[in-house]
Amino acid sequence: MVTSMPLRLAFFGTPEFAVPSLAALLESRHEVVALVSQPDRPKGRGQKLQPTPTKQVALDAGIPVLQPAKIRDDTFLNAFRDLRVDLGVVAAYGKILPDALLAGERHARALPGFDAGNSPTELAALDLRGRILVHTTHAGTQGLVNATCASEVLTGAFVNLSAVAGYIRVRSPEQVSLVRMGHEGRERCVEDDLYARCLLDLLEGRDPGLERVPALLREAPAARKFFDPACEYAPEGDFAVCADVDRYGFVLRLRRATGAPAELERVDPPWIAAA
Repeated sequence: MVTSMPLRLAFFGTPEFAVPSLAALLESRHEVVALVSQPDRPKGRGQKLQPTPTKQVALDAGIPVLQPAKIRDDTFLNAFRDLRVDLGVVAAYGKILPDALLAGERHARALPGFDAGNSPTELAALDLRGRILVHTTHAGTQGLVNATCASEVLTGAFVNLSAVAGYIRVRSPEQVSLVRMGHEGRERCVEDDLYARCLLDLLEGRDPGLERVPALLREAPAARKFFDPACEYAPEGDFAVCADVDRYGFVLRLRRATGAPAELERVDPPWIAAA
């Protein structure tokens, strides 16, 4: 289980579709410090300005509302920075990131209107060069943004297992926490436990037996969908990619900046020891 201090959230959303997401955040332990919505638009025969659906919810809850004509407006950006937001949550804002690609899943299925799900096969079909990729998953991304007490946060996957171990050894932190988000952040799963054991073996100088990993993953309950023709959302090729141990030699590290969404940055060797 991931525990952390409550986050200061800004919610970006405009239409009725975004209202349930905003309502859920308002009921969570986190603090919604602002709503960012598209400007009010004239409606009806009288063409009177009508508040956006999310704006009405925010006003009823006493949440400040920002409605910039342009998201890159300096006045808005300065006001947004002053809010000291930990995380921005986006649900149908409209035109916030015109050049961004959206990827994500819930219950392993791609989200409606997104460019891709959480499938490597789908992502490989996109031209990602020079693009911003906004990613959300049922468990992994939730764990990343909630790990607010760690000095450094890395993602973990078999495709760069040895790189993660090498990075940690070079950085030589006093404490390492291995957080396994499991199945939808609710229960343990074989693949996460296996990864944690292999990483721990590498860090403590033991042979993790990486040659056995693909076969062990193949037997995991979560692998069944990749070999079930009825599960079109999980191509068999995705399993081959996920089980390709040490395919990459870099790590992905979480980067946070005040007033900006969290980002993952690629860190290539040689790595530098912590000061």
